[in-house]
Amino acid sequence: MMSELVLENKRPEITIRIVVLQTAGGFKASGETGGGTKHFADMTRVWAKVPGVEVYLVTNTDDHGIAGYDPAVRLSVASAVSLPYSLQIFLNFFAQVKELDRVISAIPQFPSPLILVAPSPFPSDVLATLFFAKRYSVKGVVYFHHIPPPPWWFPRRRGAIRAMVNWIVGQCALAVCKVAGLGVSVDNLRCMRSSKWKLSTGILVDEEFLTSSLKDLTPSASRPVTASFIGRLAKSKGVLDLIRAWKVVVDSRPMVKLVVAGNFGSERMRRDIYDLIRRYGLGSTIELKGFLSENEKESLLSSSRLFIHPSYEEGWSYITMEAAAHGALPVTYDLPAYDYLGPSAARVPVGDYRSLARAILALLDDDKAIEGRALAVKLMLARYTADSVPATQLSELLSFSQSSVFLGDK
Repeated sequence: MMSELVLENKRPEITIRIVVLQTAGGFKASGETGGGTKHFADMTRVWAKVPGVEVYLVTNTDDHGIAGYDPAVRLSVASAVSLPYSLQIFLNFFAQVKELDRVISAIPQFPSPLILVAPSPFPSDVLATLFFAKRYSVKGVVYFHHIPPPPWWFPRRRGAIRAMVNWIVGQCALAVCKVAGLGVSVDNLRCMRSSKWKLSTGILVDEEFLTSSLKDLTPSASRPVTASFIGRLAKSKGVLDLIRAWKVVVDSRPMVKLVVAGNFGSERMRRDIYDLIRRYGLGSTIELKGFLSENEKESLLSSSRLFIHPSYEEGWSYITMEAAAHGALPVTYDLPAYDYLGPSAARVPVGDYRSLARAILALLDDDKAIEGRALAVKLMLARYTADSVPATQLSELLSFSQSSVFLGDK
């Protein structure tokens, strides 16, 4: 009995301890959570199960997105949930700093490497990571997911104010990383190169992965939904372009059906979408479903011939990956984010909704072409699994944490 107890309590040698500072909102599994946040929560769950790896999450107490972590290695601080979000972030930030200070000071730093991770370029995440990386002479990495394009790139289509704010936040975070020596993790290296930033610190590639197996493909002709869109209904997601393109499609093929699912980004966006649908007379061919449960989402994707996602900026677009895994052929604007889909996905010039409509119409004329291209895209996803992607990224983090220059030495 004694020997069994000793074996049960024996811990493996710790190779790396990862401390994640999510001060900017939490890993909430809700309609407001972006694909990048969901991906990071999924990845850290995989990391936490690896022998020799400990993952500490510092986040909000109301954050149900991290349910399932061992409470012994999950840390949280109070969140001022009754206050406006902007105030909540900064009040919670100071509480997080105090909590993390207590936690890190209690963790043996050597010989096990310790690394701090900011899961977003939001200022409070970046500054907290920088502060403690310098204080404890350890490495820090900021996960950008994607580098926002400049605000003068399709400002009206993306929402000028939002585009400006996101770009400034991203540029400031990159500047901090360059000056302070924080590592940078991005979904797509082509996007990083196009940003013109030349960083001497580590650049990690943050590929996403499927949390479920690839689905068997059903014939395109037997799928009842012509096309679908799932995502936040906002300007930057190209929803208004989608409706304009769908008007062109319906003029040639009046019996088609488009299902649009997701929460409205704002009340104004809700009005704009309904007004545009009424103006074009598309009420009978477009169905707005709102937020979908996981089962409802899978059912819709499995029933769709095409998945149309004319977004103006993406890091990876996890929902497009899910659609392809369910056999819905992606039709998108030509962004670096979709490189992983390969050449068989349909991509058209950014902002050209008429070319988007022409691509849809050409595909609807040939179900065999849809099936062949959907299968080719699905095969491209075979390497993005929960076994391979988190392991590769964990190896990159470990290598970066063991490099010779630490922030405290600067």
